[in-house]
Amino acid sequence: MVIRKIGRKMIRHRGLECDNWTPLGEEAGEFYNNYWRKFGMPADIRVSPLAEGKYALMITDATELDVEKEDGKIVIGENGPIPKAGGSDGFYINDKKVEYTLPALEMMLEAGIKENHAIALPMDEMYNRKLDSDDRLTKYIKDGRALTLKEFEDELGVVKDKEFYAFPEHSMEGKVRLLPKFADAVRNQTEISTYGAGKSTYKIIPFQKDGLFPLVPPDERGQGSNHWDSIFETWYSGRQGEEKRSERKIYLGGACIDYSVALTAIWLKDTGYRPIIFAPAVKGLGIIPKPLMLRDLAEAYSVEVTWDWPSEFGDSPKGWSTLVDKIREKDKEVFEGTGPGSWRFYQKSLGNYV
Repeated sequence: MVIRKIGRKMIRHRGLECDNWTPLGEEAGEFYNNYWRKFGMPADIRVSPLAEGKYALMITDATELDVEKEDGKIVIGENGPIPKAGGSDGFYINDKKVEYTLPALEMMLEAGIKENHAIALPMDEMYNRKLDSDDRLTKYIKDGRALTLKEFEDELGVVKDKEFYAFPEHSMEGKVRLLPKFADAVRNQTEISTYGAGKSTYKIIPFQKDGLFPLVPPDERGQGSNHWDSIFETWYSGRQGEEKRSERKIYLGGACIDYSVALTAIWLKDTGYRPIIFAPAVKGLGIIPKPLMLRDLAEAYSVEVTWDWPSEFGDSPKGWSTLVDKIREKDKEVFEGTGPGSWRFYQKSLGNYV
């Protein structure tokens, strides 16, 4: 198996150099991103191709916020009370009574771990300079040595994360975190094999992203890129070419179908993968009803949608059929809440998307 040669991703900027990726032979790659440290991972990790019959599961924005209650209502910071279920501002409340798709999402995670698939956990999270250290070594080199973050800023000035201007403050690092089961999955990975100088192979990987574009390039701060393209290319090494697109399945779940999940599915489709939206495990933001988004993604972009438990996930969990029926009914209820007669008006055209 040979992955497409990408090169060393050497970034040069104003006399500084940054080496963010190193190929390891033809079947693996070593990647650097300081962001991974916060999840109990090293900043330097190894990624290897997936075995035959194994795929990537992408669970988007499986994150929660610090919540508080006022007059019995859940609030998030300055955003006021959370809307009805499915409208929690693109994040999750760790309460299955509120988040009715959360049980299906956790079952998806558990199946991915049990069946030894790769699991990508992209999330909207701005860099928070206050949580970084002045003496942290960046990957930028000057006069033969790595610069500290403070030295780097002395050279180029303080660089704010590009999302600082576009995203609400509650997306900032330190205010958003992975849901407990997802954080535990990253921290407790068991399919890890060490090599060389203590480097390890990881299959459950968090990715920072913005809501509109999943690929985050190397930045001037030396934080490192998210390596989205290179990591997926490594996972699917040996499956390149349009004739093998069917072997590049990626199952999608998470938040939200009318924003990050939809945009990610289109991105994956356009870059040569086979995205499959696992409908029971996605929720809506409340911009466009979930059933409408599922229909439009399937019919306009040829993105596959399934309500069935995939065979690649192993045996279906106990009570799965009952849970799916409940999720479908709740989706209809939320849809009907968007306006009188909404569900009845669209019912014929939606077919099996709800």
